[in-house]
Amino acid sequence: MWTKATLPRFRKQLSDEQQELWIDTANRVKSNCSARDGSKCDEKAVQVANAAVRESEVNELVADGYLLKEALDMVDYILWGSLKFWRDNGV
Repeated sequence: MWTKATLPRFRKQLSDEQQELWIDTANRVKSNCSARDGSKCDEKAVQVANAAVRESEVNELVADGYLLKEALDMVDYILWGSLKFWRDNGV
């Protein structure tokens, strides 16, 4: 289980809200994965948690009035990256 104290070094620069989102998402995915097959659960949890944080960043861009095209480009990047990960890892 991840906590703020055990948050990966590359995630410590996130806001408190984003850290909570990352931790909650990663722990939930790891728990579900472990209950199913237990294969590469940490990897899967980190990937999905990273995608959740990126999605929240896109939502902030849209809410802050940034150009919709920039936000859509980021969504496209996130979705394709997630789909590739899921395809490659059999999620």
